Amino acid sequence: MLTAAFKCSTVACVNSRTPLSPSALRRRAIFLPAVVVLTVWLLNVIALRTHVGPQHAGFWMFIFISASAVLVWSLGWRAKHSGVPPWRTVATTVTATVVWFLLSGALPELGMEPKITIGDRGTRPGGGFTHSISNAFQRAQLETLQARAQQLGPSGAFAEFSCGDSVPDFRFELTLEPAGEYNERLIDVAYTPRLDIGGADRCLSFGLKFRALVPVRHHRC
Repeated sequence: MLTAAFKCSTVACVNSRTPLSPSALRRRAIFLPAVVVLTVWLLNVIALRTHVGPQHAGFWMFIFISASAVLVWSLGWRAKHSGVPPWRTVATTVTATVVWFLLSGALPELGMEPKITIGDRGTRPGGGFTHSISNAFQRAQLETLQARAQQLGPSGAFAEFSCGDSVPDFRFELTLEPAGEYNERLIDVAYTPRLDIGGADRCLSFGLKFRALVPVRHHRC
């Protein structure tokens, strides 16, 4: 039985090192890098969509480079044992990897978190401001913030900032901006009507920002 097992393992080892033709090596050198690119891209999409696992772009770039290096070494080793100049296979693999990586830029950004907009400020001229936010702030928190903002005027929350003047009927539109390569996660607060932030409405403008952002201060980055 041990002899039979040894023969089977020997046959399997020989089969795993079966020489490949130059054309077969060329096909692998061209198309296997595409498999690496698509696999890493898909795993990155899943991590971003589910918020499970590493989401930093640098981590996935490291995984891509590491997997590509292993692939280059593996195909070079296979070419050497197939009687084909390894440098040719290595050069083809590296070139294909670079080309597929550049072409991956045309893939849809499925991993990008979509913008979420709540509310409608209308068509009148207005204003707005932006605030950085943590990843814990999601649609539910945005909806709560928008509902609270709409109640600020009727509740008299702006009275201390209006100097006794009447407070306009504010309408709010909130947008949750996903973090990008060059920007952090943001919340955009747009409102109508427009305020004279450098004149008579400067106190009300301050009060608007102060009152509207109270619920999200503990979510700040």
